[in-house]
Amino acid sequence: MIFAATGLVNFVVYAVNFGFIVGFSIVNLSVIKLRKEKPYIERPFKAPLYPLIPIAGLAASILLIAFIEPSVLILGLELSIIALLVYYIKMVGC
Repeated sequence: MIFAATGLVNFVVYAVNFGFIVGFSIVNLSVIKLRKEKPYIERPFKAPLYPLIPIAGLAASILLIAFIEPSVLILGLELSIIALLVYYIKMVGC
């Protein structure tokens, strides 16, 4: 009710959509990378029409990101940079 009363529902919805689209993009990139680097590992399922489907998924993700509010994009990029910094510090141990 608080989000609905303040009008923040749209922002939250766009933020959730941004996270879903980024996750979908990472999955598509992972499919392409695993197929190239480890073509002989056992897979319980395969992407049909490889590499057309993962590339189409990436293109759809880029198209969908174009329709997200700029404030959500800025917040998403800021959080991504923070996450990369935390990952780097944790893995390197600076």
